Amino acid sequence: MTHHYSQRLVNPFRGILSVVETEDADAVSNDGIHWALYIHGQHELAQLNDGTQRDVALPDIKYGDWSRQDGFKHAPIRNVVDHRRLDAIGAHLLEAVKFAAEQLPFPLRDHYELWLLDTQASPLALLNVAVHDHERDNPTVLHWRPGEAAKAVFTSTSPLSANAANACAGQRVEDLVNQAAGTPPAAQWFQRDAKGAGIGLDGIRIEAELKGRCLDVSAFPQRLLATAWAAPAERALLEEFLDWQAPWLLQLQNLNDETRAHLERLAVRRAGVVAQCHQLYPQVIDEDRLTTARVEARLRGTVDTPTAPEQDVDAVDVTLIPYYRE
Repeated sequence: MTHHYSQRLVNPFRGILSVVETEDADAVSNDGIHWALYIHGQHELAQLNDGTQRDVALPDIKYGDWSRQDGFKHAPIRNVVDHRRLDAIGAHLLEAVKFAAEQLPFPLRDHYELWLLDTQASPLALLNVAVHDHERDNPTVLHWRPGEAAKAVFTSTSPLSANAANACAGQRVEDLVNQAAGTPPAAQWFQRDAKGAGIGLDGIRIEAELKGRCLDVSAFPQRLLATAWAAPAERALLEEFLDWQAPWLLQLQNLNDETRAHLERLAVRRAGVVAQCHQLYPQVIDEDRLTTARVEARLRGTVDTPTAPEQDVDAVDVTLIPYYRE
């Protein structure tokens, strides 16, 4: 049985991860172009010093990388006895990836969401997502991050940023959001339904009465970060940050047309990132606008297909999945 789906890359948000799964392997891509193929590790009985045996899960094996442009590149595989079995599994996965890649973007299946809460216990910023209930993982530290790219590249005209001692605009955004969470911060898992409403599950430092609560879709910010709580000057800075994120945010599949059109107008300011992300846009309001941005990127020397993840400062290294790090 083969499955394909998407899940968001969050904290910081950098778009979506596309996944193709077979029974014994999976492949991941953060741009819809370059795929990393992995074969699941096996379980074996290990003999311990005291004579007992223990079931040990072996790590996944990277089988190779594939893109339509470059074809398949086999990864070096060592210390494997049954190469024939590995090749059979890998070949099956590769064919599944080639077929599924024609159906991008895949539907999102990460319906479990961990939200940092504000001091009124409302969703403030998305910290984590999970496809299955058993995959829900609580961070050791509740801290929202805009990402290292934001600290290096994002700039603002806000006096809040200019007046912050030795702090870049990205750092100022990070400080504002985490201050809004209060001390100590709290977070709650929600299970979102098809209409976007969320049932409150367990969490970190939350009151017992919050478990089981039902929040309407309007309680969850479409752009994954709430801004209405902030004072005017603070909100202006936060909105500038979300404007900067526009090329990635357009990969979200729950945006209304008004929000999507707004983000498209902003995204073209970063034509190179649009050229890297457009493969995973589920909908386009103004096709001419985005096409013009992609042509601009090409003329400036940005290839109109995403660069390999390790060559792109803003891209996610898929070899680190399932533990996402920017």
